Amino acid sequence: SILWFTHEFHHSFFFVVARDLSEVSHISTIICIEEKVTDSFERTTQNRIPAFTSRRIRSPPNLEVVLPLRTVNDV
Repeated sequence: SILWFTHEFHHSFFFVVARDLSEVSHISTIICIEEKVTDSFERTTQNRIPAFTSRRIRSPPNLEVVLPLRTVNDV
């Protein structure tokens, strides 16, 4: 199954996807829900997330940025 998480960071919402909770420490991609929040998200986190595109943002090794998480849907 795929676990979907949401997190609010500086008023910008985004998804985190992992196959199970044991993989939360190995999250590789953060997907922005709304493209319009990407610019402000990018400015806020550019020092912690060095690689990203407009829609997908690589997760930093330190997951403080994406924690705490809460489960939204188990697909």
